[in-house]
Amino acid sequence: MKKLNFEGPINGLSLGNVSVNFLKELKKRDIDLGLFPIGDKGEFEAYDKISDEFKNWVASVSATRLKKLHPETPTLKVWHINGSERVLPNQYLYSFYEVDSPTEEEINIVKLQKHVFFSCSEAAEVFKSKGCDNVSYIPLGFDPDFSNVESNKLNDTIHFGLIGKFERRKNTQAIIQLWTKKFGNNPKYQLTCLVNNPFLNDEQMNQAVQASLSGQNWSNVNFLPRLKTNSEMNDLMNSIDIDLSGLSNGEGWNLPSFNATALGKWSIVSNCSAQDWATNENSILVETIGKQPCYDNFFFKEGMPFNQGEYYKLSGDDIIAGFDKAVEKAGQINTEGTKLRDTFTYSKFGTHKGADVKDCGDVYTAEFELAGFAKEDIDITATNDNLIIKAKNTKRQKEFKLNLYGAVSVDDISCDTENGLLTVTMPKKCVSEQRKIKVN
Repeated sequence: MKKLNFEGPINGLSLGNVSVNFLKELKKRDIDLGLFPIGDKGEFEAYDKISDEFKNWVASVSATRLKKLHPETPTLKVWHINGSERVLPNQYLYSFYEVDSPTEEEINIVKLQKHVFFSCSEAAEVFKSKGCDNVSYIPLGFDPDFSNVESNKLNDTIHFGLIGKFERRKNTQAIIQLWTKKFGNNPKYQLTCLVNNPFLNDEQMNQAVQASLSGQNWSNVNFLPRLKTNSEMNDLMNSIDIDLSGLSNGEGWNLPSFNATALGKWSIVSNCSAQDWATNENSILVETIGKQPCYDNFFFKEGMPFNQGEYYKLSGDDIIAGFDKAVEKAGQINTEGTKLRDTFTYSKFGTHKGADVKDCGDVYTAEFELAGFAKEDIDITATNDNLIIKAKNTKRQKEFKLNLYGAVSVDDISCDTENGLLTVTMPKKCVSEQRKIKVN
């Protein structure tokens, strides 16, 4: 039995959801686990579908964690770079990064880890450019707590949803103001906002909401209190037609937008940062118009050892144009979006390969992860000896080289791309054919 120590939060916030899903997968793999919860011992209020068996297992591996400490036992930590400076021997970090200029402190902390996995391919490339050769990109997966269910739909109304804590980085105020400019007081449209920020007090939260409404009363804008369970969140996502949570200036993944898209909703998504899962086929992409300083004097303070630099900027006119495109699709199931459930799963964590090659009889198939690249970004060349794949856009680049050893028919190679996965089919030079042999 493999041994592993796990350190991460267990609560209803985004990192807590990630940790819980990792733990579910680790339990399936029958790993001898020592659990070190960050914060409290484990708060399961949000996870109303979790079994008592799982809760008891969490309590058990937490209670016995000190007995399992050993310098050779690897540790997987799910946390921010800030707060990961105290490194256990053989520690792996799964983290999130949302801006573009790692500080010396952040670079040093990353280099201290055995390896760092980022949820965003752009973040991994940023740290590689700063000399960190111990980083890679591993995407998150679809949360099985979410599913398609019957929900209360608003008749003859197109329902927009905005989910995620109220924050400048997430563009919350601008999104609400642009939406009310376009649809305010029009009964054909409804906006439901779940934008509670647990790091703001009631007065600060009220001021933020009033500023986003420009001091006006809008009959078709609704703000919900904090939803306590994932089931309630799932009901909300099933009730909407169009998701606005992806219109962020910078993300490490964007769970609300990803989950909504995977449920078949139409998400309007900024084509930047962490949108490794969003494509023109499964989302309505809004292009960026450059970058802007990230400082908001609250979460991002200039001159601090963490979270410095810039994130992306969007045009208000482009966002409104995204509204129009989404309205045209409202009422249609986003079938390409639902495919994300199979493409991104927690079961694939730790099994990622640059290229997965399979022998399928008369052909070889090879799969390459190229999330975040459009078809026109990909250049493929083949010789008798090598297959070379280069992917490059304005934000990142990737390259693969596969040895062919003269075994495939180069002229007959074909390719297909879907949901961030490039599949290359390579017929063998010597094709196996079945035929009858006459005995003379």
